[in-house]
Amino acid sequence: MGHTADDIAESALIRAATPSHGRLRAWGPSPAWPDGRGVFLLRPLLGARRADLRAWLSTQGETWLEDPSNVDPRFARSRARAALAVEPGLREDGALSDDDPSFQRLARQVEATEDGRLTLSRTALVLAPAGAARRVVAAALVCAGGGSRPPRGESLSRLLGTVASGETVTATLCGARVVAAAGGDAIGFGRDAGERARGGLATLSLPAGGDAVFDGRFAIQALSSPVRVVPLADLIGQLDPADRLRLGACPAWVRGAVPVVVDSGGLVRLPAPLGNGPAVVRSLLGQRFAAACGLIAGEVELATSRDMAL
Repeated sequence: MGHTADDIAESALIRAATPSHGRLRAWGPSPAWPDGRGVFLLRPLLGARRADLRAWLSTQGETWLEDPSNVDPRFARSRARAALAVEPGLREDGALSDDDPSFQRLARQVEATEDGRLTLSRTALVLAPAGAARRVVAAALVCAGGGSRPPRGESLSRLLGTVASGETVTATLCGARVVAAAGGDAIGFGRDAGERARGGLATLSLPAGGDAVFDGRFAIQALSSPVRVVPLADLIGQLDPADRLRLGACPAWVRGAVPVVVDSGGLVRLPAPLGNGPAVVRSLLGQRFAAACGLIAGEVELATSRDMAL
């Protein structure tokens, strides 16, 4: 992608009004999720100025197209570009880079589970610098919620304040549920099953051998027969005793959003490895979180980092 140093400066201005606005980096995951999972973008020109790039193109006899939206004041980036044209000095917002030691250290302490959770030590979060804590928690919320929109700055600040107090945490943000016991050290991030009432956790139909992503969180493949994939929710009573026993290892607040498969006869089963149903499921949370936090430095790591097998 041809983003330049000017794009970085514009993003810094936008973040002044929208703290959750994303950051451009030289190597990062595709913003299209879940269809773009495993796709990374390379931006080799972040150290170049836009004017220098245009001058070089002109010397090569090349032209370029101008996007009309670049001068449309309805868009935040257009307003930022206009402001920098008046005051051309490049701006940086002091945001943490992906290789900041405090951010890397905290991000690497996040663990992913097979049932679709991310967990983190409350102590580690509270002791981390504020910038690192905000970035890690924002990424955990987006990944656990299966969506793509980061939390608003004020909502994130309130959540971090509650976590730091040591009190019981039961919150919903970005479609994710955040849970921590008073005095306990473990913070859990999982899907909020209540999002089903707001259009989330939509049913997924798979033909025999078909595969897709359920709710932005799980890669799932049907085996020898077609199935419907739905959240467990109120179907727990239809599971057989063996599946209910396996489900005991999953915290109660997570169970409603766990995917189950329903075969043509209406039988409800947990997919493997959560159970022995006619489908195989794999949580994508660890993969997506690692990518979102810049823990993947190159293509070779896609196959070797935790949960990064594609």
